[in-house]
Amino acid sequence: MLSAAPLLLCNLVYADPDSGNVTLLGMFAGFRASKFPTPYRRLSAYTLVIGTPGEFLELIFRCYEEQTQQIHLEEIQRIDIGKNGKRHVHIAFGEIFRFPRPGQYRFTLSCNGDVIAEQTLEVPQL
Repeated sequence: MLSAAPLLLCNLVYADPDSGNVTLLGMFAGFRASKFPTPYRRLSAYTLVIGTPGEFLELIFRCYEEQTQQIHLEEIQRIDIGKNGKRHVHIAFGEIFRFPRPGQYRFTLSCNGDVIAEQTLEVPQL
């Protein structure tokens, strides 16, 4: 059965090429902006996906505005779970994404139509 750790939002995800260990920098649960649309800045999402060893999956990462249900970002990744049944999943989206207006934004990671990880972010105007 496929599952995932909580979806975390941060400024940067660093994966050590030797050890495979992952470091998250600048984790946040809220975001404030003084103008909209917000300027582009480095943002990332991270989770650990757990499944059947060697399984190949297609993951869909989305960000949508809760009030309007409008999708503002969608990325598809095809992954191999790996021999131990776990896979780090990192989605970098800062250079292609900005918040168009104040509101609540939901970030989801789905597989086969099921949401396996999500995070809601409140984005008020200062």
